[in-house]
Amino acid sequence: MKVKAMAILISAAPLLVSTAATAADGSWVDRIKFKGDIRLRYEGIDEQFEADRNRMRFRTRFGLGADVRDDVKVVVQFASGGNNPVSTNQTFDDGFSSKDIALDLA
Repeated sequence: MKVKAMAILISAAPLLVSTAATAADGSWVDRIKFKGDIRLRYEGIDEQFEADRNRMRFRTRFGLGADVRDDVKVVVQFASGGNNPVSTNQTFDDGFSSKDIALDLA
């Protein structure tokens, strides 16, 4: 999934640039907006009859949006979380292992 997500971003970037450059007034650079955020948090779960869980978690998101025309906007966003369909949070574990990233919004 990592390779596919990056391939989508790389293949979409020239489309955004070439399409936005021909759109109405203004430079194509002014029409593209980058966004991103990182959230860190501690999560403690104390359920009856279960072992306590204490973990540090993070979420990372980054993407871009472009106003192609006055009535058309293109948005692509990637987020941490990998194959989890419910949450983009990941736990700091396994030392320095790499973490998954996937297409979050298109």
